[in-house]
Amino acid sequence: MASQELPKMLTSQLAWLRKFSVFLSPTAPGTPLPLVLLGKLKNALLSTFLFLDQIVWLHRSGIYKNKERAEIIGRVSAYRSSKKG
Repeated sequence: MASQELPKMLTSQLAWLRKFSVFLSPTAPGTPLPLVLLGKLKNALLSTFLFLDQIVWLHRSGIYKNKERAEIIGRVSAYRSSKKG
């Protein structure tokens, strides 16, 4: 494994956790409630997608053995990634 691949892999492995922590953080005072809710919803959905994508990666690498569940999660992950602009 190249010296740059491990930090990139670790960063992508923990991306869902970074997005989830933003979801839990407090917002700036005076921010309108609809904007706060949209921002929190976006972070929650992105965090969920990144977490599910990690399960797909674990299945492809042979660590996660439940094929049926991994295929279902993979379809959800593929659906989300196909909707990106």
